[in-house]
Amino acid sequence: FDKNDQVEMMHRIERFLWERSVNSKLSKTHAASIRSYHSQSSATGGVILFTVEMVPFINQTGKPATCFRELTTEKFLRLRPEETRKRYEVILARLQSEFVPVYTVNNLGNGTLALKMAFIPDRVCYLTALSTLIMRIPGGVITKKFCETFSNGAQVYTFYVRNATVAQLQKAAGDISMLPHVPGRLTTTLYNAHQISADEVVYCNAITMFAFYFTPPNPSEDFGELMREVRYKDSNVARLKKLRNDMFQEAISEQYIQMVMSKHVGLLHKLYDDFAAGTTTESAAKLEVLLKQHLRNESKMEQQVFLTFLTFNRSVIKTNFFRVNRAAVAFRLDTSFMKKLDFPRVPHGIFLIVGAQFIGFHVRFTEIARGGIRMIFSNHHHVYQKNKQTLFAENYNLALAQLLKNKDIPEGGSKGTILVALRATMDRKKLFLQYIDALLDVIIPGVEGVRSSMKTPEILFLGPDENTAGDYPAIAALHAKSRGYLQWKSLTTGKDQILGGIPHDVYGMTSRGVRKYVECIYEKMNLKQETLTKFQTGGPDGDLGSNEILLGKENWIGIVDGSGSLFDPDGIHKEELVRLAKNRQMLCHFDTKKLSSRGFFVSVKDKNRTLPDSTLVEDGEAFRNTFHFSKYCMADTFVPCGGRPASINIENVHQLVLGVPGVTGQAMLDGKVGNLAGTDKLRFKYIVEGANLFITHDARLALESVGVILIKDSSANKGGVTCSSLEVLSGLSLDDKEHAQLMCVKDRAHPPKFYTAFVQEAIQIIEHNAKREFDCLWEEKRRGSLDGRMTLISDALSSKIVQIRKFISDSSKDLFDDVPLRNYVLNQYLPATLKKSLPLERVLERVPHPYLVAIFAVWISSNFVYTTGLSANEFSFFMYMHELSKKAREAAAKTPSGSAVAASKL
Repeated sequence: FDKNDQVEMMHRIERFLWERSVNSKLSKTHAASIRSYHSQSSATGGVILFTVEMVPFINQTGKPATCFRELTTEKFLRLRPEETRKRYEVILARLQSEFVPVYTVNNLGNGTLALKMAFIPDRVCYLTALSTLIMRIPGGVITKKFCETFSNGAQVYTFYVRNATVAQLQKAAGDISMLPHVPGRLTTTLYNAHQISADEVVYCNAITMFAFYFTPPNPSEDFGELMREVRYKDSNVARLKKLRNDMFQEAISEQYIQMVMSKHVGLLHKLYDDFAAGTTTESAAKLEVLLKQHLRNESKMEQQVFLTFLTFNRSVIKTNFFRVNRAAVAFRLDTSFMKKLDFPRVPHGIFLIVGAQFIGFHVRFTEIARGGIRMIFSNHHHVYQKNKQTLFAENYNLALAQLLKNKDIPEGGSKGTILVALRATMDRKKLFLQYIDALLDVIIPGVEGVRSSMKTPEILFLGPDENTAGDYPAIAALHAKSRGYLQWKSLTTGKDQILGGIPHDVYGMTSRGVRKYVECIYEKMNLKQETLTKFQTGGPDGDLGSNEILLGKENWIGIVDGSGSLFDPDGIHKEELVRLAKNRQMLCHFDTKKLSSRGFFVSVKDKNRTLPDSTLVEDGEAFRNTFHFSKYCMADTFVPCGGRPASINIENVHQLVLGVPGVTGQAMLDGKVGNLAGTDKLRFKYIVEGANLFITHDARLALESVGVILIKDSSANKGGVTCSSLEVLSGLSLDDKEHAQLMCVKDRAHPPKFYTAFVQEAIQIIEHNAKREFDCLWEEKRRGSLDGRMTLISDALSSKIVQIRKFISDSSKDLFDDVPLRNYVLNQYLPATLKKSLPLERVLERVPHPYLVAIFAVWISSNFVYTTGLSANEFSFFMYMHELSKKAREAAAKTPSGSAVAASKL
């Protein structure tokens, strides 16, 4: 047998197992035992004996195994010595808790090493993949190899290898978890044909993703002409750009990129060699000339793809690619390449994370930034492809929206996404930890095997998002602690109270801000909320929905949630709603005996239900989805606390206007309908958007054009991010011992006094910030700024704060080094509860310098904008800073010793 014969034989064995797995489902009830013996110690020649057995598992109940014995077969237990059984038991136990490659390498003497590896595979067998990795070790010879499968889906491989080092086998074990061995995939074909190495497979997978998302469209005269035609209307410019980008991304599919790669494998070697050696300005310039020369007769798109591969090399400024035992591969990208792409703002930093069973991004727009990590799952191939196509755009847009929302806090906007592969077999939390671990590799200083050209370390702050709430933030923080990350307490927010977290739902943090905006509207309109009617999406089982019920005093006439639609024109029984809210129960648990004769609850499961007014509801779910447009839904106030994004958009927003023939969303947007405030033609008079993105931007403008008073999401629901920011600050300021004593709640009935006071102060800060922004919005509306539309005013305020914050951060050497000014601003920002327990000099000593600069910048910028409004100019800022400096010096004069001490700490 030569190597090719061995590979072919192993492929035959894998096909044998595949057929029995797919056709007869035998792998569910039977263990596969593969054993191979080599008659010679050389790499080629001799005889290799393969045996394959399928033996019934002991556990045939279909229930999870409760012990090692139930994982395997009677034959395995009978024939394997106790010491061997123990080794299998130990490595399988490790597999349950670890998310990196699980293996051991033992020296057996006589030049033989034993590699034993366990994992939950995403296909039937990895015998060929692992064998070829080891066979590629120069001089390496496999003398025996075994594969055993177990009833929990685990597989354990054992290889006896001569003429190899421990380091070589460790690398092979690490590589196998990263090889995307998908049948038919180009890299699989090239690898099996010995045309590219294992490292090149991983590299090619990364540059494919980079090119898929970041290849710039070729310039087009037609596109340029169309842009000139629509340049005066922002909405049409955005639509045209989206159309061009969508069409281009369809053209530059992964299949196209792989086809281009397959034609020029030699160039892939050149690109990888450049990456592996460490791309320099000189090496990239030489390679660019070579690429252009080699591809001169190819299409412009083909040339552009390879130039984008080179852009990837130029952009990688930190990576764990060369680290042994990496959980996933992370690339920190210099974002300069984004300047040539069609994005409104260039991010501060982008991480591309490539795992064996996921791909992900992390995007942030400022050095200090925070946002949630979203896990995305797909239930079908076409859904996965759509999710994959929009992955970076979704990540980017969410991070940008977060930047505008985080106007009052030191952290700018960021977001992370994890798109899980359809074939993923690993536990969700392990995939999440792989993403976190890869990020930690490239933000913890001095990690072995990480290559970096960055001069300063980075700090990331992460939060929960879709599919990453619950205990996900806690396990990420604790993992960071286990790896020695100094800022582990602040890495994630949304942790349990026992780790110092402040649960938004328990204290209604997001709802506090939403309610403050609602109350401010009532105050300006001289209304008493007890006399008003209200409609709400998002029920008593959710965070915003439950707390809106507990905090509000209006009369609810309708609520919808995941279970159905509840309506009563005489007012829904408030005590019953409060009962559900306190117990976090859905509307389906509402006692319908407490409804009036005209009230009803329609479940999403109902079919052909007749309502008290004789209306027939054919489908309860469809009825729920459009209930806010139904004849039942008319109220003074509408507070969306849940629901799908874009539930109200430009195509359906006209349904919120009554009794106006032929009305359309576009007509509303263009001002052709007129101001309907004070009439009975508006379904809702006041809308405060608690749920993110429930109403699209143009639909908001359309509603404001007809007289609806509307507060958009990024203003209304910023209370949650404010609370999370204060949680971050506590973690950065307090050392581990202090944090455990003051912020960690071991008994929820008796939290530490510091914790209780800190939470109450957080609530006060949230309500203060909401009132401060509302007053500014209302004043700008009164002045007629931006046609008096608070949606535009809110965005303009956010943009102005972000712009000034960036200016201050960039000028920090001049402004922040002004000690009296710096200390005054920090003292204004820091919560009083924290200052009572921790003097300023200790905060300056512990909190990372970039975070202190971010506090300094956001406090000045937000206070200036909220105080002076949108019309303030550079001279206004000069005068504002003059007065601020004066106050700072007066304060410093009263405490000169404190200022001197604080100055000495930096």
